[in-house]
Amino acid sequence: MGRGLVVDGWLRLRGWARIGVLVSRLRTMLDEALAARFDNAALGSDGGAGDKVIEAVKRLIEFNGLDQ
Repeated sequence: MGRGLVVDGWLRLRGWARIGVLVSRLRTMLDEALAARFDNAALGSDGGAGDKVIEAVKRLIEFNGLDQ
Protein backbone atom coordinates (compact mmCIF):
# COMPACT_ATOMS: atom_id res chain seq x y z
CA MET A 1 0.00 0.00 0.00
CA GLY A 2 3.00 2.32 0.10
CA ARG A 3 2.63 3.00 3.84
CA GLY A 4 6.12 1.92 4.75
CA LEU A 5 8.23 -1.05 5.67
CA VAL A 6 10.71 -2.25 8.27
CA VAL A 7 14.15 -3.57 7.30
CA ASP A 8 15.93 -5.98 9.65
CA GLY A 9 13.30 -5.37 12.31
CA TRP A 10 14.50 -1.85 13.17
CA LEU A 11 14.94 0.44 10.15
CA ARG A 12 11.62 2.05 9.23
CA LEU A 13 11.23 3.38 5.70
CA ARG A 14 8.38 4.90 3.79
CA GLY A 15 8.02 3.48 0.35
CA TRP A 16 6.76 0.67 -1.75
CA ALA A 17 7.52 -2.97 -1.02
CA ARG A 18 9.79 -3.23 -4.07
CA ILE A 19 12.05 -0.56 -2.54
CA GLY A 20 12.20 -2.66 0.61
CA VAL A 21 13.25 -5.67 -1.44
CA LEU A 22 16.05 -3.62 -3.04
CA VAL A 23 17.21 -2.30 0.34
CA SER A 24 17.17 -5.79 1.83
CA ARG A 25 19.15 -7.22 -1.07
CA LEU A 26 21.68 -4.39 -0.91
CA ARG A 27 22.08 -5.02 2.82
CA THR A 28 22.74 -8.72 2.17
CA MET A 29 25.29 -7.91 -0.54
CA LEU A 30 27.02 -5.40 1.74
CA ASP A 31 27.18 -7.92 4.59
CA GLU A 32 28.74 -10.50 2.26
CA ALA A 33 31.25 -8.00 0.86
CA LEU A 34 32.31 -6.85 4.32
CA ALA A 35 32.66 -10.43 5.56
CA ALA A 36 34.86 -11.27 2.57
CA ARG A 37 36.93 -8.13 3.17
CA PHE A 38 37.44 -9.04 6.85
CA ASP A 39 38.27 -12.67 6.03
CA ASN A 40 40.93 -11.57 3.55
CA ALA A 41 42.12 -8.41 5.28
CA ALA A 42 45.79 -9.34 4.86
CA LEU A 43 45.36 -9.68 1.09
CA GLY A 44 43.84 -6.22 0.66
CA SER A 45 41.32 -5.19 -1.95
CA ASP A 46 41.04 -7.22 -5.14
CA GLY A 47 38.76 -4.86 -7.08
CA GLY A 48 36.00 -7.49 -7.26
CA ALA A 49 32.23 -7.23 -7.06
CA GLY A 50 32.36 -6.77 -3.28
CA ASP A 51 34.41 -3.61 -3.70
CA LYS A 52 31.81 -2.25 -6.11
CA VAL A 53 29.03 -2.89 -3.60
CA ILE A 54 30.99 -1.13 -0.86
CA GLU A 55 31.69 1.84 -3.15
CA ALA A 56 28.00 2.05 -4.13
CA VAL A 57 26.91 2.11 -0.48
CA LYS A 58 29.56 4.72 0.33
CA ARG A 59 28.21 6.93 -2.48
CA LEU A 60 24.63 6.49 -1.28
CA ILE A 61 25.65 7.60 2.19
CA GLU A 62 27.86 10.40 0.92
CA PHE A 63 25.18 11.94 -1.30
CA ASN A 64 22.23 11.06 0.99
CA GLY A 65 20.76 8.71 -1.62
CA LEU A 66 20.85 11.28 -4.41
CA ASP A 67 22.97 11.35 -7.55
CA GLN A 68 25.01 14.41 -6.61
